[in-house]
Amino acid sequence: MIVLLDENFPLRFYTRLQKEGLAAQHILLTDRGIHDREIIARLKQEEVLFLTQDEDFIEAAPDCKASIIWSRV
Repeated sequence: MIVLLDENFPLRFYTRLQKEGLAAQHILLTDRGIHDREIIARLKQEEVLFLTQDEDFIEAAPDCKASIIWSRV
């Protein structure tokens, strides 16, 4: 499973996941500036673990294949 990090997650966390051998992607590196609705469309289609600090994505969770973790940190 891919761990997908939203733009608001630190790049150093992405780097750490990569060093640990996990499949990780960071929105800043792949789709910088992408609109939330495009991310939500991806979350509805793919089984990824999505980490975000944006509470708006929680509303999309029931219709998604992805697992969404919202962090306040």
